[in-house]
Amino acid sequence: VPNQSITEAAQLPGGWLTEAYMCGGGMSDWFSMGDLVQGDDLYIGLIGESFGTDLDLHVWGDPDGDNMFERMTSSADFGNVEEIDTTVPHSGRFYFEVRDFGGYGGYYDIGWSSP
Repeated sequence: VPNQSITEAAQLPGGWLTEAYMCGGGMSDWFSMGDLVQGDDLYIGLIGESFGTDLDLHVWGDPDGDNMFERMTSSADFGNVEEIDTTVPHSGRFYFEVRDFGGYGGYYDIGWSSP
């Protein structure tokens, strides 16, 4: 499934865990979480499976409804584990981006949940 941009984002239902593959060289994978409700808890977890994998995780939303998505929060720690545990800041459609930071790419497990 091509998902290298927000317009090609793959739908990933809440509560699912999936394995994905990231090409190296600064690529991104995009996933849609659909519509979320302001005030709900949101958790996203990512674990890189390959040696040397360094992936960053970003959440994108549209706070004013103009269809211009903005980065809401990020997890960009060094290493193969990224987590975001936050409160949904506004109701609407949300996406998350997995970005290759280390240049190696590799397999990773990704999942998210919100009530």
